[in-house]
Amino acid sequence: MKIALVRKDYTDKKGGAENYAVTLSRQLARLGHEVHIFAATADAPIRERIFTHIVPVPLVKTFAYHTAFARNCEKILRAEKFDIINGLSRICYEDIYRSGDPLFAHWLKSHKPSILDRLLGAVNPKEKALLSLEKKVFTSAMLRRVIAISNLDKSLISRYYGLPQEKIRVIYNGVDFERFNPGVRRFREEVRRQLGIPEDSVVALFVALDFKRKGFDSILNSLALLKDKCENLICVAVGDGKSSKYQAQSERCGIARKIVFAGTSANVEQFYGAADFFVFPTLYDPFANVHLEALACGLPVITTSQAGGAELIRNSENGFVIPSSDNVKELSEKIAILTDSAVREKMSRSAAESVKEFTLEKNVRSVLQLYEEVLEEKRCQTD
Repeated sequence: MKIALVRKDYTDKKGGAENYAVTLSRQLARLGHEVHIFAATADAPIRERIFTHIVPVPLVKTFAYHTAFARNCEKILRAEKFDIINGLSRICYEDIYRSGDPLFAHWLKSHKPSILDRLLGAVNPKEKALLSLEKKVFTSAMLRRVIAISNLDKSLISRYYGLPQEKIRVIYNGVDFERFNPGVRRFREEVRRQLGIPEDSVVALFVALDFKRKGFDSILNSLALLKDKCENLICVAVGDGKSSKYQAQSERCGIARKIVFAGTSANVEQFYGAADFFVFPTLYDPFANVHLEALACGLPVITTSQAGGAELIRNSENGFVIPSSDNVKELSEKIAILTDSAVREKMSRSAAESVKEFTLEKNVRSVLQLYEEVLEEKRCQTD
């Protein structure tokens, strides 16, 4: 097949949807398909059968950036024939849309807006542009299927945009088991030494690019409740959140010595190896890959019911699911439970076992099955 994949940033230096686009393109090319990438920026190494096309966008990321990308993508895509056009970013000219980004209409109702957000929300040009674009994506006459990456997002898409259930296919992500597996514990001693963490510390790991949406402030508030109970508990935060803001919050909470800001890393698996469990109290997330990565590395996971990844968590077996990021007391209670080494050891074995079927190969097979289904549908309509 000749396949077009669309993602604004084609890079393997980020997590989430960007890294998924790179992984999917390579899996498809490995199976002999011709893959064309349409992106505003592309820095991932190009492999055989993969071709990149740079889509022009405004130099400054204003509210017009997203609509300009969608509009310019359509112009370029219309000029060439593809068997399948799979959008991984919000565009309106596609056969299949993979809803990997948070559903914007739901996010606006999920997050904790500031006073300025509330005052300007109704007239915010970025919000209006994204809502309009998102609506066009799901109401496009060309759109044949939507890939939801969790049952949570399938239900949200149906609720907000009225798509029939049969038009939405849930395809969970896969995980690279060569990179993420219990063997990462070999990095434990070295990473802890580099971060200045004593070997006998219990390490809770948090990994995210967006600290606010992923609920890092809830972690700080939870640790504040535990500061006199769990003396050897340390939280390591990996990502590019505004550490100065959260450092100040940790100081106000009296837990600054319990927080280590590690910055971004291209070798996040090493931090999984240094940790004892993973905590991710997100306000809302379709399905963050970190759930799969942490479980694959044998880390029990604490997350919220607002995360698609919660669909993999069995309470008290491979982690815990709390109702929401606001449940700070319950979050602190679950963290306290996981400071017990005997509990962690049992749950660690279950964690790795619980995700062994979520392979990259299974993901691409499911995607290809959908491609073939849609391609056959298109052929029948043209005959």
